[in-house]
Amino acid sequence: MSVNKIKTYSYKMINGEKKKVPKSKDLLNHQTCKGTKYWYFHVRYSLPDGTRKQYRSAIFATHEEACKAEAQFILTHDCKKKTNMSKKTLDDKFFEYMEENTKNKESSLYNYTSDYKNGIRPFFKGGEVLITDINVYWVKSWKKWVLEHNWTHAHNQRLFCVLSSILDKAVKDEELEENVVKKQGNFTARNDQVLERKKIRYQTPKQFEEYMSVVDKLIWQAFFNFAFWHGLRKGEQQALTWNDINFEKMTVTINKTLSDKVRGGGYKITNTKNRRDRCIALADQSLPYLYKLYDYYSKMDGFNSNWFVFGGIRFLAKTTIDNNLKKYYDQLIDSKSTDYEKKNVKRLTHHEFGRHSHASLLLNLGASYGDIALRLGDTEQVIIDTYAHPYDDLKNKQMRNMLSAANIENKINSIMY
Repeated sequence: MSVNKIKTYSYKMINGEKKKVPKSKDLLNHQTCKGTKYWYFHVRYSLPDGTRKQYRSAIFATHEEACKAEAQFILTHDCKKKTNMSKKTLDDKFFEYMEENTKNKESSLYNYTSDYKNGIRPFFKGGEVLITDINVYWVKSWKKWVLEHNWTHAHNQRLFCVLSSILDKAVKDEELEENVVKKQGNFTARNDQVLERKKIRYQTPKQFEEYMSVVDKLIWQAFFNFAFWHGLRKGEQQALTWNDINFEKMTVTINKTLSDKVRGGGYKITNTKNRRDRCIALADQSLPYLYKLYDYYSKMDGFNSNWFVFGGIRFLAKTTIDNNLKKYYDQLIDSKSTDYEKKNVKRLTHHEFGRHSHASLLLNLGASYGDIALRLGDTEQVIIDTYAHPYDDLKNKQMRNMLSAANIENKINSIMY
């Protein structure tokens, strides 16, 4: 199956060699309707008795018209596909794929399901399209539909991978001969599109101290202090138990995360995002709060080291964390003037409040990308890509200092004299 363009040349044997020879104007006009139509499609198909046949279409004015005609021809003539191939819908294959990948992290399956329901299923008639009917024209139209939503380029590429994985499953199960999605290729950024780096938001130690000045409960003093000085992901911090805190060695072990993105609701404690445990140094700034919190819980009936560090017998819920983070921002703003609110208070998410702020702090203290990656449980490349702006700001500041008139004059004087 292919859509082709009528060539403006033909091959002829000249002195025993096969060479390209331009077609005459009359022949080309005859073949292309005086140059108005150039496109045609060519397919091979099978009859129910197994007989193989070929078909070359009439010519069309545009490539898109030829593709549409090819798709219609396949639907009505490709008897082999309609009799011997699968009658499963896209929904059927999606659920089969999900069942086959139940060992994946719950959060990954949740995101996969969300991408399918929002970015794929609606276009393919609510998932009711037969997988054998998904052809080049379907895929091209879907990609155009996706682009019309103005989602991010990364999001579009993720949708492509989801759809391609579903059809890979169908090819593996011998229900399709080829993956037409993969054949079309992933979304590509336009050449004229300026890809801007996303500037992360974070707080300085001074801004953090201002925020903490209004936090009045021990549990939240300990929680937000720990977030800023250790940079754990929210799920990792929720899942911490007292077993993970070693006051003698002054370390904390991160070996699990709590996910509330579970199909069917509820929560689940799983391994970390990259499936790697890490043991990091406890920050001195967090010790007073941790000691007080441990003393508070240890006096309760049934306390043991399996209790959650933040929450006790039950972890702190995501919504509880977000609501209290917002509550103390509100209190901070109320305690200041309107001018302060506009210029200084950043309403950060937990991820920005803790992880981004901690990484930016370490960068400014001179820590290497590799050391930051080990502490945060990411790859060095992720750290480079994510925190490029703070790093650029730091290096630009250092460069300005090096090039300042005073520094240059002092260095010249020291060299000359």
